[in-house]
Amino acid sequence: MSYPHEAFLKKAGFIHDPHCQRYSSLGKTFTISSDHMDGYYWFFEMENFVINIHDFKVKKDHIFVFELQEDEVNPVSISFVKMANGEFLSPYQKIRDHSIIVNFYSQQPFKFLLHGNFPFFSIGFEYKADYLNTFIPQKYAIAKEEIRDALTSLLYMDDALEIEKIVDEILPFRETHLGSRLFYEVKAQEVLSIALNNYFTKQAFQSKMELDDREAIANVQKYICDHYAMDISQDLLCMIATMSKTKLKERFKEKNGMTITEYIQRRRISAAENLLMSTTLNVGDVAKLVGYTSHSRFSQLFKKYKGIHPRTLRTMMEKKQ
Repeated sequence: MSYPHEAFLKKAGFIHDPHCQRYSSLGKTFTISSDHMDGYYWFFEMENFVINIHDFKVKKDHIFVFELQEDEVNPVSISFVKMANGEFLSPYQKIRDHSIIVNFYSQQPFKFLLHGNFPFFSIGFEYKADYLNTFIPQKYAIAKEEIRDALTSLLYMDDALEIEKIVDEILPFRETHLGSRLFYEVKAQEVLSIALNNYFTKQAFQSKMELDDREAIANVQKYICDHYAMDISQDLLCMIATMSKTKLKERFKEKNGMTITEYIQRRRISAAENLLMSTTLNVGDVAKLVGYTSHSRFSQLFKKYKGIHPRTLRTMMEKKQ
């Protein structure tokens, strides 16, 4: 197997570093230190998938142009962006923190702009042509057009917490035993499964749930996103949704695949991760800013959802500086 992006990485100034231990040694790590950015690119290639990690500090605005022949590149990639500030230029799409990007590669040059003085941190899943265009349609009787629509639908998800959960399981993984390849394969399959389930469930959900209920749950999610650091009472959420507590709990979990409590916790922890990676605030102050008065409770939940303790992440970021 020959990863087609390697030529692009070398052309862009990346150097293969076989001794780098920042990410799993099963994959290959490339490093860069240039006028426009410092950082790492890691990838692990399997028969049907490639998983990659972009971990850069962008020093100044820079436009990247990525051009490959159609038969040289995997046809689609799904990326979860933890931190970024930039834009895809063709077609235009804003690159934001905690968002999903779906790229369908073609013979047209792929251009994106990253802004200086911001980190760019993302985890991507690339799916190879035979797997996506032949194996999945034949095994699961899903038309190719529906697969593309399902992948595109990820761009319009109300949130990306399910995929972020998978990403947070991948980042700290360092095992190199025989089962490690299976771990990565399962995670790549889970992301594709989320796309397909989200697409078909949404179709069934829209026909099953009344429009008023869908809008009510969307309003509750918006309120939580704006006020996650505060004490949010279920009575208030019931008033926003104009639903009973029982109905709100049922509809919310039906739509989001998790309870209201877990949804709030994940929002808080994602915000805390962002602060730990982009500021010099101490861990205790970060905990308070996202709504936790108990440092131990904050640390426990951070470890649960991100795989490492907040102080460990802070130490990693300090070393990176």
